[in-house]
Amino acid sequence: MMTACINNKDLKGGIEDNSDPSASKKIESKEISEFTVSFYVIDSFEPTLSGPYYLKAKKDGNNCLIEETEHYNIKENFDPGFLEGIQKIIDENRLVSINGTNRVTNGLPAEYRDCFMDVNYESRETLYFNIDGDPYAQWVKDMARYLRQQLIAAGHVELTTPQKTVTQFDISFRKDETRYQYSFIIDKDGELKIFRHIIKDGDDKDEMTIRDIPEDFNEYLLTMIDDLKLERFHTGSMVSPSDSEELHSSDYYEIYIDFDDGTQIYGYSNDSSKLEQF
Repeated sequence: MMTACINNKDLKGGIEDNSDPSASKKIESKEISEFTVSFYVIDSFEPTLSGPYYLKAKKDGNNCLIEETEHYNIKENFDPGFLEGIQKIIDENRLVSINGTNRVTNGLPAEYRDCFMDVNYESRETLYFNIDGDPYAQWVKDMARYLRQQLIAAGHVELTTPQKTVTQFDISFRKDETRYQYSFIIDKDGELKIFRHIIKDGDDKDEMTIRDIPEDFNEYLLTMIDDLKLERFHTGSMVSPSDSEELHSSDYYEIYIDFDDGTQIYGYSNDSSKLEQF
């Protein structure tokens, strides 16, 4: 009796690993000459960005030809500065650390199937990986948002999404044994309620102010959210009661932001090194 030879890649759940452990984890050049990426993103904060992407970009003199065939189905010339933004995303998410990884699992759902990135630099250095998809990963969100931003700047105004309105903004943090909590709530009557709660040496101090909403208040909050990249802290769940006591027992931060379209930003951490931004 003959037995067929079956590879791991032929089995559902089987893993195929062709990684190159010798691939450099340090790339000196920042000048991309050619770039290809394929990924799937699920973005609960910006649902219109969710879906598959296949993006190619190639520098050609004073132009950068970009082509995206899955989400936007566009092909046009951009300024070569487009590739500088791509490199910034690569750096911020430390993607060079997985250079040479080529390990995928067979039979995963579409959003988790292998995603890859292939980058050629002017220096002839290369960055390549092919891994199981993570549609919630920060780098795929960054890539999708950056592409839409650049398309809007290039004249695709139809991609502009309605501006969100902040309806509730809470931030609390503990630093140097003092706990601070600030809440901004816009009620149905159009009034702005500002709460401040400070706990120091066991003493509580509460203040509440009610005032008309400043004309540019929403724009101010949106700018702050963008500058601090607070959408990165979106977790989709509140801190559990069992974790709350441990979180609040040392330096920490906790943020909660509600928008009129039903989206939220919520995040918490006891990493005191991040407190300075607040």
